[in-house]
Amino acid sequence: MKLKTVAKVIINNPAHAVDKCFDYIPLAEAKPGDWVKVPFGRSNKLVDGIVLALEQSEQKATLKQIQQVVGPLLSPRETELLCWLREECICTFYDALKLLLPPGKGFKGAGSKTVQGVTLAADMHAEVLLEQLRAQAPAQARVLEIV
Repeated sequence: MKLKTVAKVIINNPAHAVDKCFDYIPLAEAKPGDWVKVPFGRSNKLVDGIVLALEQSEQKATLKQIQQVVGPLLSPRETELLCWLREECICTFYDALKLLLPPGKGFKGAGSKTVQGVTLAADMHAEVLLEQLRAQAPAQARVLEIV
């Protein structure tokens, strides 16, 4: 068989069943440490992944292709550290990745945080809303009164 370049990709999923590298056909611009979108499972649902390595191997006929390179996520040293953490600390790739990324880095579920906000409707008065809040959540209403 002819040797082809294969991307070793880990999936952003905490399940132990998928805590391994999966082979994908790389896009030309893909490199180790890149955040990618890949089809996963029988349904080919697009999920987040990270390219750990590009290797030459015998390409199987059933490999799926990386759909999108979102951008760089890890440096080469961080990619090495990710693999080292998994082996030495006996944790999953997912857990090791959470340690490496700062909060809000953007890789969903690995250090990112969703922030919800509320805005007042233009036709409602603040006093009316504050009265409703006092009835349902008095502690929060006190905070708003102070602010």
